[in-house]
Amino acid sequence: WVGLFAVALAGTYTVEDLWDMLGDLQMPKKTYFSHWLARGVCLIVVPMTIYMASFAAHFHILSNSGPGDANMGSLFQARLNGSAFRDNPLEVAFGSNITLKNFGYGGGLLHSHPHQYPDGSKQQQITCYSFKDSNNQWQIRQPRTMSNVPAPTHVDGEIQYVKHGDVMRLQHIMTKRNLHSHPINAPVSSKHWEVSAYGNEEVGDVQDNWRVEIVQDIFDKDTTQVKALTTRFRLRHVYLDCLLTSRNVVLPQWGFKQQEVYCDRKAKPNDHHTWWNVEDHRNEACK
Repeated sequence: WVGLFAVALAGTYTVEDLWDMLGDLQMPKKTYFSHWLARGVCLIVVPMTIYMASFAAHFHILSNSGPGDANMGSLFQARLNGSAFRDNPLEVAFGSNITLKNFGYGGGLLHSHPHQYPDGSKQQQITCYSFKDSNNQWQIRQPRTMSNVPAPTHVDGEIQYVKHGDVMRLQHIMTKRNLHSHPINAPVSSKHWEVSAYGNEEVGDVQDNWRVEIVQDIFDKDTTQVKALTTRFRLRHVYLDCLLTSRNVVLPQWGFKQQEVYCDRKAKPNDHHTWWNVEDHRNEACK
C-alpha cells in the first residue's frame, strides 16, 4: 500500500504539472508532447522494467523446491528443481492418494486434523492450509450407496479412472474420516453449509458423496478425465447441491487461523474459489 500511494502521489503531481503546461499558450505542441513522452518513459516504462526485472532475477536464481512452495500454484511448483510433483502419475483414479489445491487467489490445500468445531455439528474440522503437511492427504474412495455400503475401489483388477460426472468419497488418510457436508450453518460464512470430516470406512451416509465437475484442462482439450496438476474441477455435494469452497476467510483461534472451507449454496460456475486441482498424486497402480 505504501508503494501504491507513492506512485499515486507522483502521478497526481505529474498530471497537475501537465495540466498547467496545457494552459501555456506560448509552449509549442511538440514540446508539450515531449513532456508527456519523457514522463511516460521515466515514470512508467523505466520503473516497470526495473520492477519486472527484479522478479525475473528472483525466479531465475531461486529455481529450487523449498518449504514455501505450497503458497504458489501447483504448476509453478512442478517446474521447480527437485519438485516431487514431477513423479506424479498423470491420470487420477479411485484409490489414489492426493492433495487438493484450491484454485482461487491465495487458496490453500484441503486439510483436516483431529480437532472438532466448537459449535454446529461439533464434528472434525475441515480447513485449507497453506503449507505442506501430512494432514493434507486424502484418498479417493467409492461413494456411499443408499445402503451405505461403498463399492470396491477396483473392479476385476481394472483401474477406475476419475471422470467428469463421477461420484466419489474423499477419505482423510490420517484420521480415516470422510469429507462430509450437511444442512448446518458454516462457522463463519453462516449463509452456507458446514463442511466436516465424519465417520469412517464403515460408518457414514450419502452426505459423504461428491460429484466431479471438470471445468477445464489447461494442456488438453479433452476434459472427460481428471489429470494431476492440469485439470481444474468443482466438487458438488450430491445431497445438498452445493459446491466445496474456500474464499480465504480465516477461522478463529480454535481453527488455528486456517482458511474456512464450506459448501457454497449459491456459487457461480466461474467462481475460482470453487475450483480445485489435484496437486500431489500417489497411486502405485497408475505407474
